[in-house]
Amino acid sequence: MKAVIKYMFALFIALNLLSIMIITNSIVLINDKQVYLKQFDKLEVHGNFDDPELPFEIVDLLMEFFSSDVDAIDYFTEEEMQHLHDVRLLLSNLRVVVCVNLFLILICFYFFVTKKRFDTIALGFIFVLPLTLLMILFMINFDNSFILFHRLFFPQGNWQFPVDSTLIKLFPQDFFLNMTKMIIF
Repeated sequence: MKAVIKYMFALFIALNLLSIMIITNSIVLINDKQVYLKQFDKLEVHGNFDDPELPFEIVDLLMEFFSSDVDAIDYFTEEEMQHLHDVRLLLSNLRVVVCVNLFLILICFYFFVTKKRFDTIALGFIFVLPLTLLMILFMINFDNSFILFHRLFFPQGNWQFPVDSTLIKLFPQDFFLNMTKMIIF
């Protein structure tokens, strides 16, 4: 019974560590304007717009949108803005998840250090590797993973847009594949 509890705590630590790493990487990348600019150049996003400077202008507006109370960006339709509001709410919630997970991990570390149960902490770190491999498998089947992610986090269905929408022209699916690679690696 003690071994089962030890493995459960180790898995709990690993899941929290992994979620902290993934969420923190995601938030850092989402808030890094240079990441967008490099991806736009790599994917030639500027070719999707009449004005090749427009994507860069929109990114500035998005950076402001995600960090403030701005309600709308003129370049997006009402449906696109609804999705962006949902993304902003998700980002806010993810920051809370990171804080809660950090608190829980600190409690676990304190408990195991005071009980001199370092083997459980080590097991937690060992569990991170297979979980990371699982994330890589998600990346291999990215199309289905992308759909699953959106169905989980945007169940209201406001994440599918026409090919000519500003969001799709600005952020083609390869943009998200590249972001996922950066988040994981």
